[in-house]
Order: sequence, then C-alpha cells, then structure tokens
Amino acid sequence: MKNNSFVIAFVIFFILTLQLAAQKTSLWKRQNKQKTSLKFATKIKGQQELYTLKTSQFLNTLESIKESENKALVFPLANGEFATFLVKNTSLLHPDLAKKYPKISSYTGVAKNDNNTKIYVSKTIFGIHALQHL
Repeated sequence: MKNNSFVIAFVIFFILTLQLAAQKTSLWKRQNKQKTSLKFATKIKGQQELYTLKTSQFLNTLESIKESENKALVFPLANGEFATFLVKNTSLLHPDLAKKYPKISSYTGVAKNDNNTKIYVSKTIFGIHALQHL
C-alpha cells in the first residue's frame, strides 16, 4: 500500500512539474528572422532573438489579474533567458476615467528571483506595450 502511494505521489508530482515547465514559455515562441515580422526582439551582443507572443492568451491572463493579487507571467530577458515576474494590476487612471476607458490598463511586475528587475506593461486599444527595467 505504501509503495502504491509513493508511485501515485511521484506521478502527480511529475505531471505538475511538466505543466509548470510547459507554462513557462508557452506564451512565447522563438521565430526565424526571415519568416516573421518583428514582434518582440532582444539583442544579445549583436545578435537578435525574435519571439512572437500568443496575444489573446496573454491578454486573457492580464485581464484575469484582480486588483489585490499577483500572477506569475514569463517574459524573455535581454540575455535570451526567460524570467518569471509576479505581475499585479496597477491602476494609473482616476476611477472615473478607468470606467470611461476600460480598455486602458497598466500592470507592474517584479522578477521572482531578482527584486531589482521590473517590468511595466500597459494594454490599450493600440496594443500591448512593455518595458523591462533591469
């Protein structure tokens, strides 16, 4: 009986680990420079890495963030690696303006492994804009 419990626990742990690993970069896909228009680029000592973002999935994730919670989102860094940021909804508009313009929202995030690395994301009718501060 103990042996079966151990096997079940191991299988559950393994599945959860795979799901977390898949979520890490599932919003981002590395692109060939010749085959795509520039969506997101990072420069690495003269080289450029291109990624496309699953925009609708990303927007759904952003919109699901409540005022008082943080959500883990993954972004590519300038060094080509990915980092997980704890992102929160940061309302910059006066509440009356926020009601009048619900398609404008702002978010800030802090890297899980480095409190000095921050990300600022805004969503408007013109698209998604993000800035990383390393």
